[in-house]
Amino acid sequence: MTVRTVILAAAVLGGIAGPAAAATSSREREAPDFGKLWAEARQWAEATGTVPEDCVFEFRFDAKTKALREGYAATCEEPYRSPFYPWPAPSRPGVRFDAEDIVKHARELGAEAVGAARPGRPRDEDLYAMCGIVVGFTPEGRGAEAIECHSREARVHGQPANAGLLVETADGRRIASRLYARITHLRDPEVADIAARVAAAQNDERDGLQVEGQVVKRDGHRLLLRGRARPLVGESASTPGVVMGTADIVVEYPSDEALRPGYYFAGEHCFKEQRTTTSASGATTTSWVYGPCAPGPDRYWAFEQFPPGRKTVVHGPYPEYGQCDGDRARARTRGAVVGGHCVRKAKVAFRMIKDGSLVMPKNAPPLD
Repeated sequence: MTVRTVILAAAVLGGIAGPAAAATSSREREAPDFGKLWAEARQWAEATGTVPEDCVFEFRFDAKTKALREGYAATCEEPYRSPFYPWPAPSRPGVRFDAEDIVKHARELGAEAVGAARPGRPRDEDLYAMCGIVVGFTPEGRGAEAIECHSREARVHGQPANAGLLVETADGRRIASRLYARITHLRDPEVADIAARVAAAQNDERDGLQVEGQVVKRDGHRLLLRGRARPLVGESASTPGVVMGTADIVVEYPSDEALRPGYYFAGEHCFKEQRTTTSASGATTTSWVYGPCAPGPDRYWAFEQFPPGRKTVVHGPYPEYGQCDGDRARARTRGAVVGGHCVRKAKVAFRMIKDGSLVMPKNAPPLD
């Protein structure tokens, strides 16, 4: 099987990651080692067929000590999270942020929606649970940090839609942007090479149609739209389920990443059926129904759950999307930090790093 991407977790896999012993004054000593991370990025890029500047590393702060927590998470398939992503402006090499910067900039990144501090729990702890830093690199290996926040309460359901990043540019400006806007700019010609690598990493088995439209209503796991369903690039317009004009569309288990305020944008789904209903007055309505595509033999449905400062896959694989989404919803209800929606992943995607060794998480299928 060709392996294009891998999700890494250099983290403490058992128990809660212990707080670092340093305080704010020792931020430099606790700062991520750009040289070490660049060497790791090069190693994984070579193994997965991408480039090291696509890799980003995520760190979190301890609310009590203001020092970085033990462990970090990394991925090489989301280069739009890099501080050096060209839109809206790339970072200056060498930029660092500390715990006080998290508190200072959290609101403009959408983290103000946490509400009042809970009794017995300081507000800063909520901010540090939602915000951290990401490290990225230039093609020459020069590193920088950016602040990244995921708002848990916002008008748009879904972590990607609610995420924001802040970078410091070469002229000293600090610029904030939404993650979904950064993803949208993958269409720009200036990032065509990045977009091609993202497509290769995330969609090596793409199928289905691109569904988009105005959100009319959300009913449980169903999203009602007035929109259309277009074929993927290079696919035929005669593919079953293609709707080029505006129609009533039902999306079962919509993708969080495709949700925008009042709009559903480029969600990839498979055509399920065409439904016709008749009202009491005799009027007929036709709806086009789309849902998750079935995984191939080398893939499965899974989601991630990770507390601040470490990333551990604790659920998956699932043969059916509904089972995955149900467990994911229950994990959210219990207050767990759940990453994204249920996604189809290659069997090799969920392998983790512990003390420099590749380990296999619970329930992961074999590689062969």
